[in-house]
Amino acid sequence: MTKGSWRDGRSTSQGYFREVSRKRSTRDDSGPDPTQEEESIGIEEVVEAIGKLKSGKAPGICGVGAEMLKAGGIVAAEWLHRVIELAWAKGKVVEDWNKAVIVPLHKKAVT
Repeated sequence: MTKGSWRDGRSTSQGYFREVSRKRSTRDDSGPDPTQEEESIGIEEVVEAIGKLKSGKAPGICGVGAEMLKAGGIVAAEWLHRVIELAWAKGKVVEDWNKAVIVPLHKKAVT
């Protein structure tokens, strides 16, 4: 897995890590392949991704919204980077990353 695949249109960490997990589970799991070096996500990528988040959207299940990450500046970016690096190294993600809150919004009928 290269850095490029993180940027190639995968807008959610859930989808990205699901793909990484799927690829890892389909290969021979006799251990890491020393011929394939996996690059981790750089802090610059995290800062760039935070900058591209749309403000005014509902936060995820964890309650952290785009505004909070943007307002946190480099401190928030470094914290998020450490979380991503840990998930990358362990090959596992926080369970909440696999959850979503769906709220139906009913429109009034036009009569």
